[in-house]
Amino acid sequence: MGTNYLDRADSRAALRRVFEHNKEAQKAANTNAVKSGMTDEAKVAQAAKLNENYADVVSQIAGAGARHKDRCSNSTWMKHGISTT
Repeated sequence: MGTNYLDRADSRAALRRVFEHNKEAQKAANTNAVKSGMTDEAKVAQAAKLNENYADVVSQIAGAGARHKDRCSNSTWMKHGISTT
């Protein structure tokens, strides 16, 4: 039960996919920025949006890990006849 959900192979794969997607999106945004004359502020806002997307995925994975841990903990207590409510 001591597994860090962010260190699991499926979690790392999900984070890698988001990272790669964000990297490609940032490349595209930079290309469009050059073509359209996007301001530095707009570039920073785009990067912040991509970082927020990554942070959301990390939060979702951590939340799934916490829920799993709670279910396992409650299941262990119930095996021993101890109520968790």
